[in-house]
Amino acid sequence: MAQRERLLDIAAAPSADGESSGTPVSNAARSVRAEVCVSLLMFAGGSLTSFFGGAVYVLCPGDTSLVGAPRLLHQAWLSFLMTAGTFATNALLCSAQPDNWHALKQQLTGKLAARLLVPSAMDVLITGAATVSLSLAPPSLASMLKTSMQLLSIAVISRVVQGKSQSWQAIAALFMVAAGVGVVISADLFWRGVETKESTTMLEQAVGIVLALGAGHLGAWRNIIEEAILKDMGLPSSTLLMCESILSAIAMGLVAPVLLAVTRDDMGDSRKALTDTLASPLAASCLALFWLTAYVKDAGKFWLLKHASPLRQKVVAIAFPFGTWAVGLLVFYGFGGDNFVPFLGARWSTPSSEVKLLGFVMILAANMAFLLFKSGYTFTQFRDHAIFCAEEEDPPDLSWVPKGRSYSEGPAPEVHTMPGGASMSAMDGGGAGARDTPASSED
Repeated sequence: MAQRERLLDIAAAPSADGESSGTPVSNAARSVRAEVCVSLLMFAGGSLTSFFGGAVYVLCPGDTSLVGAPRLLHQAWLSFLMTAGTFATNALLCSAQPDNWHALKQQLTGKLAARLLVPSAMDVLITGAATVSLSLAPPSLASMLKTSMQLLSIAVISRVVQGKSQSWQAIAALFMVAAGVGVVISADLFWRGVETKESTTMLEQAVGIVLALGAGHLGAWRNIIEEAILKDMGLPSSTLLMCESILSAIAMGLVAPVLLAVTRDDMGDSRKALTDTLASPLAASCLALFWLTAYVKDAGKFWLLKHASPLRQKVVAIAFPFGTWAVGLLVFYGFGGDNFVPFLGARWSTPSSEVKLLGFVMILAANMAFLLFKSGYTFTQFRDHAIFCAEEEDPPDLSWVPKGRSYSEGPAPEVHTMPGGASMSAMDGGGAGARDTPASSED
């Protein structure tokens, strides 16, 4: 109790700017509200990023007979613009915040600059592979494979490289994740919907799956490095996002001459595909929304890594594919998908959608179980913690109580025993007032 009162006094004391910093309970409540808001924004951004990215590729005009490498070459400059635009948007929006530049000037050292180069270079490969996978596989599938592979890779890296042990419950949950991934892959490869068969071949979808898995594996290494920079270097989350985005955008500028040399013999077909796509107002709008939602997702990820925990960030990330799939179904049937196949969205097809839903549920449940076991908590501990928080309320406000003699915190009155069993308080002086004074020294 004494420790709690000291914490309350410290929290209620004026801060450096002369304002009260509030009680620990109010600060904790604000922190929880901020974490919930950021988590919801990150979920919306991650779900919509994959949807808008897939929509841009669908709206790209071109010969439908192109498959494999010719199709990738046809969309090369579009993929380049989507990837480079993501970094440029992040860098521009983060650079508009003066606090980021102030923090960078204070903490920039040669060691920090060298450490920033590694995740920035990896981010070019990860974002590029994830973007191209959206053109070869359904967006919800690409998002699910990337997220699940990232979680599996983090677990393996923690065990093999960092020497961290895993409980048998966590290992069982990881096996369930792998099984769910296999179910989802089987649903899209062997029971593909009509719109999927018309847009991509099985070989192209297999390549998209490989790219998504590769992006997830590299993303695990990048997240480990980013977490170390945030915690060891004390760099603000938005400042780290700004630095990585600027360096990645510079790296994309170095890639441009290479891409120009690769597409030199296509007679300008890839550049024409880019200009035709941007000429469509709907495609241009989807492209702009793709960049903005990607910024929301990345900013939320870094904020949760810094102010919450990596586990919270992973819990939000595993829900991206469900949001992407739900948005695709909503857009499809919102455009009258029962009567025709639209150019946007996803259609519920049997048995592909049922099998995919089963795989999604398996992956979600296994991911949640893995994160729960990895954090060391059980359901009983969560229940006990909730009960403890409910009992630990603020003390009641007694400022309205009168400050009379009976409520003073002075020494207890001395009580003298009189002949015949009567008692008299030294403070009241006996007589009739002695009957109104408690005979005990307790309050």
